[in-house]
Amino acid sequence: MRIIYIAFILFYFQLVACSQTVRIISTLPSILSENSGMLISNENAIWLHNDGGDSAKLYLIDTFGTVLKTILVSNVNNVDWEDITYDNQGRVYIGEFGNNNNSRQDLKVYRIPHPDSISGNTVVAETIEYYYPEQTAFPPSNSEKKYDTEAMIHFQDSLYFFTKDRTSSPHQGYTWLYQISADTGTHAAILLDSFQTNQISYIFEVTGAALSPNQEQLALLGANRVWWFTGF
Repeated sequence: MRIIYIAFILFYFQLVACSQTVRIISTLPSILSENSGMLISNENAIWLHNDGGDSAKLYLIDTFGTVLKTILVSNVNNVDWEDITYDNQGRVYIGEFGNNNNSRQDLKVYRIPHPDSISGNTVVAETIEYYYPEQTAFPPSNSEKKYDTEAMIHFQDSLYFFTKDRTSSPHQGYTWLYQISADTGTHAAILLDSFQTNQISYIFEVTGAALSPNQEQLALLGANRVWWFTGF
């Protein structure tokens, strides 16, 4: 996504439908041609990373789209980074779980200190590995392709994934919510719930997630809408 948008969202204590106006802040530099994850910096700027195809780098940009700093995660690769989040200790989690074909068996999350706290231009990551116990074929049949992930949050002591529905014949139009421990090691993802976004079109698939600073509100992002939840 080459353009940063700011959305003015009205929210209530339930999921509601409403139309909002957005405005363009700036365009992104060409080095971020496939920007995927976004993390707010304390420096009045934004940390971004690319999807697969780039090095394992984080880029700090200001609101004019100027790159201020680049950090290399030196001990890992960027196969298909999809989202980034943080915990209440300031540690940052990078989701290495893009899985368009539902065929990956090397799903990971990388944990690093908050990039604002890194004085140099490199950092070494810890690795959290996980798998979906329900998945027995790689890839599964078209009706079972629900293991691609592009959205992640940290809440309390766990990581939560919202999957991107790749099912077809028919397309089910759901996002499935999974939980794993935020500790290093290998974990079985626990299926908790699901939410039907829209069965008609793939444009309604979940591609990002974020918690409000007080962790009382959750936003899920799609190609042309935001789903807003409270009271969870």
